[in-house]
Amino acid sequence: MSGLLTRKWRWRYAIGRAREAKAAGNVRAELRWLCFGCNSIISDLLAAGEELPKVREEFEPILEIARGAGYRDIVDLVSTQSEFIQSLQHGAAYSVGTWETTFGESAGGSAFNKEPMPALFFWTYLWRGQAAFLFRDLPAAKVFLAKAGELARSASAHANPSDYRLYAALTATQSLGDPADHMAAAEAVSEHRECFAIWAAVRPRTFRNKLALIDAEIHRLRGDDLLAMKLYEESASAAASEGFVHEQALAHELAGRHAKGLGLGSIGGHHLRLAQSCYRRWGADGKVRQLEADDPFLATERCTNGAAPVFGGQDDLDFRVVMQTARTLSDEIVFERLIETLMKSMIVHAGARYGALSLRRDGELRVEATGRVVDGEVVVETGGTMPADDHVPLSILNTVVRTCQLVARGNAEFQAQSRDWESGGRRLMG
Repeated sequence: MSGLLTRKWRWRYAIGRAREAKAAGNVRAELRWLCFGCNSIISDLLAAGEELPKVREEFEPILEIARGAGYRDIVDLVSTQSEFIQSLQHGAAYSVGTWETTFGESAGGSAFNKEPMPALFFWTYLWRGQAAFLFRDLPAAKVFLAKAGELARSASAHANPSDYRLYAALTATQSLGDPADHMAAAEAVSEHRECFAIWAAVRPRTFRNKLALIDAEIHRLRGDDLLAMKLYEESASAAASEGFVHEQALAHELAGRHAKGLGLGSIGGHHLRLAQSCYRRWGADGKVRQLEADDPFLATERCTNGAAPVFGGQDDLDFRVVMQTARTLSDEIVFERLIETLMKSMIVHAGARYGALSLRRDGELRVEATGRVVDGEVVVETGGTMPADDHVPLSILNTVVRTCQLVARGNAEFQAQSRDWESGGRRLMG
């Protein structure tokens, strides 16, 4: 039970406890606990933004067990999870929740001998609504999320009601075309915002990015465009620092659309490139294609430059995106501002907590800027200094300078402590 009670707040702990429940069910031959443990693992991985191909690896064992045991609700629930992932990977045309059609056709027949559990309806409407929102079918998203809201109490022990509130709020704010309705919409999402404010006060690392994203939308509707852009970036930064790559992508996408709506094409393009890369890292290739269809310059750049590299984990850095951003911004801002913007983009996009930028001046290599995540925000310090081990291990830096090659080790967190760089048994190089 402790996994269920804490799942809303602490993803990694919750996933670990769900795996313990799965293992216990397996040892004791408690198939129902085994199946519900597997389902909880999948739900938590989706909510935490785990790479979609890895989440799909969890499906086949539970489906085989649940089918053999006759647990129809679990089969339908996991199948709906799988269909949601496939829609993100393959496109909006992929149906989510096909079990409901079978239920409607066979009601009273042998396929269903009882009414499906209310939570199954909730999850089905939620994932349909999320998929519709991500593929910009806002009328459908509004309908499905309203249905999910009516059933949210049926899954109150899970993380998913917070997903419902986030996407319901964003659907409400994104659906409006008439400026006269903007203030009313801002008030309409106040209940959702209040919930995230309470949750963020208890667990800021999990909910701060979601609160900032809703606040960005509210300020956009109120006409506070500069503050809205700042909050979009805060949301992306906070999501990146916790590894929520799916919500990092969403923040960049909404920031890009807002900037383009203001006529800031370069800034909008910068955020959309980051969104494209984050969605790709998540494994949502169908969503990537939808972005490229809406903004063809993204597909044109990909075709011109070749396929953008996809690295092994969320802490890896897509240097092609960063360099493209630097070239776009370099004509618009002074050098110091360019350095600060570049550092923030690199750290946010990589999901890193620390970064250093070195440039060669007059034949000497100097550290022009360092940046680190402090309370969810990227703090950048500029000013040329000689490289030291406190910035980056000099042996690694010299190797990169000598070979002019990228040297990287993915998925390693690091910190400088007494000039010895530690990472739990792994090293980050680059």
